[in-house]
Amino acid sequence: MTLGVPVPYLADLMLRQIVGDRSATDIVYRGEFMASSKAKQIGLIDEVLPQHGLENRALEKITEIASLSRPAFSAIKANRVEAIRLRYEENYKSKNEIFLDCWFSPSVQDLLTEAAEKF
Repeated sequence: MTLGVPVPYLADLMLRQIVGDRSATDIVYRGEFMASSKAKQIGLIDEVLPQHGLENRALEKITEIASLSRPAFSAIKANRVEAIRLRYEENYKSKNEIFLDCWFSPSVQDLLTEAAEKF
């Protein structure tokens, strides 16, 4: 297990809320591609669809969300993101400085160059 490329603080907070601390730590430390079945299992994605059914399902999901009461949806969303927002606001300056220092380090730049060459 090698930690080589840092993850932005806000993305880390959001990932931990979605999949839990253990899965997020594994994802961040490993930095590997994940099978869709595993992503669904840990809650990173909602469902896996064939390409021909994707657009219809996306429209259904959008319609479901749009039909919700706006005040209720806003309250639910605010509750969901409040802990992340507060923690981010408290720590973002120092965390972002650490991220940028790591991101632009020679070793990380070498890893990114190597990854870009593979694509």
